[in-house]
Amino acid sequence: MSRKCRNHSGELKAKVALATFKGDQTTSELAAQFGVHPSRASQRKRELQEKAAKLFDGKDGKAVHKSLEEIDALDQ
Repeated sequence: MSRKCRNHSGELKAKVALATFKGDQTTSELAAQFGVHPSRASQRKRELQEKAAKLFDGKDGKAVHKSLEEIDALDQ
């Protein structure tokens, strides 16, 4: 009997990526903690490393900044 693929939220993916990037625990420990496969944890770390610069460059950075401003406006 096969398992159905899980769709993880963006929030969980970010937590896994940041925890893996931090390097305090092994990938296997983090995978067990978050309930993901170790290769997925490594993949999230790679994605974070590749896409982090886009937060501060060009149009993507402006879109993120605008989104953050909208979130701040909603919080008020």
